[in-house]
Amino acid sequence: MDPAQVAIRDLEAVEAQQGAVRSATPADIGHDLAAQTAGSPHGPWRLANSPALQSALPIAYFDSCGLPRLLDVL
Repeated sequence: MDPAQVAIRDLEAVEAQQGAVRSATPADIGHDLAAQTAGSPHGPWRLANSPALQSALPIAYFDSCGLPRLLDVL
């Protein structure tokens, strides 16, 4: 891959990440908090209990998708 293709691929990746932050930002979560959470170095298990994710993806959302709760399965 030549350097121009690599640069384009990198820019597309950054744009995709920024688009994901914009699309996952509900009205009650500020853009700064969403960006800070998306850029966090912590893993998904640690982020699962963050205020941004708890507000953006409440348990009721997963219930409405029909997903079983892990505590009910165990």
